[in-house]
Amino acid sequence: MAVGEELPLILLAEDNPNNVFTITSYLEAKGYRLMVAGDGQEALEYARSHHPQLILMDIQMPGMDGLTAIATLRNDPMFQELPIIALTALAMDGDREKCLEAGMNDYLTKPVNAQALEQMLEQWLLQEDLPRANQQDTPERQPEPPVIFNVQDLLDRCGQDQA
Repeated sequence: MAVGEELPLILLAEDNPNNVFTITSYLEAKGYRLMVAGDGQEALEYARSHHPQLILMDIQMPGMDGLTAIATLRNDPMFQELPIIALTALAMDGDREKCLEAGMNDYLTKPVNAQALEQMLEQWLLQEDLPRANQQDTPERQPEPPVIFNVQDLLDRCGQDQA
């Protein structure tokens, strides 16, 4: 990244508050701009309204799951080349291939290894010729989104205490 250049916007679609806290804490410490969606439908809405440069997508979420959300995004020409990385506890034979066939660009198992995550982000975000959903496809750039997550709200949704 050039001096003064903003780091990419990453959309994290994850319903587990502990995973949200761990991943966002790490990525914020690295300086990334983040948005958090609690399910696939919310991820679709945020992707369409804020045009992230990369999506980290949990596969198993309530409501619309990650595979359905990705299939929906991939049907939109604006998002066909957007890097999407699966985050999943699925580690059975064939799960990786299932995610890649659904339109994911890459695959990380949970718990997420911070070094593997960083390497994957660098691989997908630092490709100079990689098409971006927010370049020329969007009539005007949306205002910068805030980091959209509240740990206590996510814990309340899951019926857990923060302690």
